[in-house]
Amino acid sequence: DVTNISKIKFTIGGKYTKNFEKLGYNIKIKKGQLFERKQLRLRSEAVDPSFLREKLAYDICNLLELPSLSSNFAEVYFNDNYMGLFAIRDAFKSQWIEYTFGEKSTTHLYTCDRNYGSNQFFNCINDDEEIIDDPTFKAFQDRLAKTKTREELEEFFDVNTFMKWQALKYLFGSWDHITNAHNSALYMHHNTITGKDTWIPLLYDFDSEFGAYHKPKTEREFNKEIFDDSNPIFHILNIKENNEEILGYMKEIMEKAFNPKKLIPRIDQLKEFIGPYIKKDRTPDADGHLAGRVKRVNYKVEDYFTYNDFLDNSEFTTINLKKYQSEKVYEEDYILGLKRWIIERFKYTCKTYKFDCSYAKEYL
Repeated sequence: DVTNISKIKFTIGGKYTKNFEKLGYNIKIKKGQLFERKQLRLRSEAVDPSFLREKLAYDICNLLELPSLSSNFAEVYFNDNYMGLFAIRDAFKSQWIEYTFGEKSTTHLYTCDRNYGSNQFFNCINDDEEIIDDPTFKAFQDRLAKTKTREELEEFFDVNTFMKWQALKYLFGSWDHITNAHNSALYMHHNTITGKDTWIPLLYDFDSEFGAYHKPKTEREFNKEIFDDSNPIFHILNIKENNEEILGYMKEIMEKAFNPKKLIPRIDQLKEFIGPYIKKDRTPDADGHLAGRVKRVNYKVEDYFTYNDFLDNSEFTTINLKKYQSEKVYEEDYILGLKRWIIERFKYTCKTYKFDCSYAKEYL
């Protein structure tokens, strides 16, 4: 089917990924909708040789019924010129809030980033660009600063969702979702029946999960990987591995979703589906050019992940990287095989926290 959209705003998207040859894009539909959405994101997945990490993460979030986005794949053409394979997803915008929580044209959605302040808890700005120095968010920060107990925090903050995110971050091996930094959002939900306002944490951007970058280690305990000593919320809620509630969320997530019996077949299914598109995207043309790439001054090794890297890294093979800062100076990093991360983190968590994981005994 062909859908014609008469008016859109099309911009380059992403932050760090703007440095890569294959850019990401944001689509804002002025009139009408596309895939029942007014805001869409096209992401190049440049840092992920498997091209599967983000899709898998969003699938897991939705399976767990966490407030999350949806992700899929799309081939993109500009004026009949092939630009490559992209991940396509929606965005935390007012329409998503309306679909998820029922509030139309919200003015209580906030985008968070460390560049927006130096608060210990959260640093966010209103997603509505016309609202500057939002007094509602300032009041939220002030109330957080006065909060000493879980009971006080639960009066205005979605504690359960926040703790579930921490449990999931551990299983994902997430290092790029520091609470007072970026890749997160907040929504203040007003309950029209009770009159209560509750701040709900939201996470996005999962292309560096599952053992990718920052010297990943499958056998690392929760406290070392997730506990944030600088953020008072982690102290108020005792977000540590001795907290039975955190362990309970981890156990629940593993049984429902972070379960190799479910994830390994899902990876195989997705891999078979996108394999031909990855091959097309990562195979140079007769002139040696890759589709949709824009040559940059600085060389980045991630720009040249191959089809074989996709085949290998979606399985058990580690991709080793040398990131050159000059002709002789470089940093080394690596990306563990996707299946390896899932199986080894699952196995380690079962053993370390004495969970009954007999439902996936063949992976223990």
